[in-house]
Amino acid sequence: MTRPESIAMQSTAFLEPNEIIRDVLIVEPDPDRQTELSRVLALPGRRIVGTSSADGAYSLVHAHRPDAIFVAPGLETVSSLKLCADLRHLCPESLIVCIQDEDDSAPLYEIAPYDLQLSYGEIAVLPIGTLEHLRLSRKGVPA
Repeated sequence: MTRPESIAMQSTAFLEPNEIIRDVLIVEPDPDRQTELSRVLALPGRRIVGTSSADGAYSLVHAHRPDAIFVAPGLETVSSLKLCADLRHLCPESLIVCIQDEDDSAPLYEIAPYDLQLSYGEIAVLPIGTLEHLRLSRKGVPA
């Protein structure tokens, strides 16, 4: 998997969001972390919706497909990996980020139902434009 430190984003092409990543869904059971993620990912023109459950995520994606989805660990009814797989099936063009705890030493998967696995700390320091770059570089997603 690509790590954020290996993504060179020197271009100013993504200083303002456009249609590439306009809608973001955050699936995070902890309300404080959900608020912090929303704050970190906020850009002018970007809509961020949060939910604390897998059921909420399913309902939200059935109503509107987001451009990017962040799935946190610790959900009550389903594992984050299973939710990522379900969301990949429901939203094949969405960028899916599986969040891992900083102390989680789980291996990165070669073939996974998500595009990127990041810790909370890594998400907090993503350069502007990284998500847009990653979504554009995915196979099968129109540029």
